[in-house]
Amino acid sequence: MKEWFIIGEVSKLFGVKIPTLRYYNEIGLLCPEYVDPETHYRYYST
Repeated sequence: MKEWFIIGEVSKLFGVKIPTLRYYNEIGLLCPEYVDPETHYRYYST
């Protein structure tokens, strides 16, 4: 199993739109495990 998932993969896995995941991050409901400081990619873990 993968250790890290990008936001698009999480979106597809759970059927949640990317803007919704970004909103969840904004309100502290579902925060990524790591955010790359250069690319700003959000990485989620299991």
